[in-house]
Amino acid sequence: MKALPEKILDIIQQLPEGEVLTPSRFLHHGSRHAVQRGLSRLVEGGKLFRVARGIYVAAVETRFGVRPPAPEKVVHSLANALGEVLVDHGARAANKLGLSTQVPVRYVFLTTGRSRKLQVGKTTVSIRHAPRWLMALGATGAGDAIRVLDWLGEASVGDAVSKLHKLLPENEWGGSSVSSPLVAYLDGECNLRSVELHLHPPCQVGLAVSCSLLTARPASSGMGQFDVKAREASG
Repeated sequence: MKALPEKILDIIQQLPEGEVLTPSRFLHHGSRHAVQRGLSRLVEGGKLFRVARGIYVAAVETRFGVRPPAPEKVVHSLANALGEVLVDHGARAANKLGLSTQVPVRYVFLTTGRSRKLQVGKTTVSIRHAPRWLMALGATGAGDAIRVLDWLGEASVGDAVSKLHKLLPENEWGGSSVSSPLVAYLDGECNLRSVELHLHPPCQVGLAVSCSLLTARPASSGMGQFDVKAREASG
């Protein structure tokens, strides 16, 4: 008969990379105390990583040895387990969209849940609670656009709006209607003074934006700076 740590190991080896585990998942194999001892033995043996109190992830075995799972996979698994929305920080989103050449050296994510830190191997992951207006569009292109503009700040917003229009699908940007997720959100949730979307043949779009969001969030939120008064028109 297999010992408890071996039973746990059999289970975790079948899981996708980065899936988070808690002791309650294994209580049908033994008491909580026995499960916690089994998990601790697997951590000591390099088979598991303890990323936070009571939260574990399996090590990834490769031909080069054992490594921690990718931090992005860990945080997204945790968000799914907790039922939270979790997205890239504006700096990382800007880099992924090609709007910034700065490569973030720290792992920072935003969440609708509480702030916390994870330790994935030697990598520290910061998960920060973000205000509702910054998270309302979730993990969508339009949501990334809001967070990128917030991070870039007023000085870079004009050029960014033009680039975002080329990058976002029309259904998110609203190529034919001001009821698109991005425009509707800016207009309704952020007290945007005016959002006007004009179509000009042949499908040239001009976007006029004038808004102030500094009063929509605490100054100490640390999410970035978004005080936009820009007008950008293509064509």
